[in-house]
Amino acid sequence: MRSWDPAEDDQEIEEFVTQLRNRLYAGKKEYGDKSFEKLWDALHQERLEEAFDVAGWSFVMWAKLKRLNGLQ
Repeated sequence: MRSWDPAEDDQEIEEFVTQLRNRLYAGKKEYGDKSFEKLWDALHQERLEEAFDVAGWSFVMWAKLKRLNGLQ
C-alpha cells in the first residue's frame, strides 16, 4: 500500500468530506440544531462517548476477524 499523497488523493478527500456532510445533514434532520445549543461540557461528554463507541466497534471488528481466521 502506498502512502497518502494529497496531490494524488484529492478524490479521497472529496469523498470523505461528502460523507461527513451527509452525516451532518442526517443528524440535523434527526435531531435538529440542538447540538449547537448544548453547553461545552455536554459536547465534551458526547465526544468521549463517541470515542468509546468507535473503540468498541473496533474491538468487535477485530474479534470477528480473529475468529473468522481461526486465530483463537
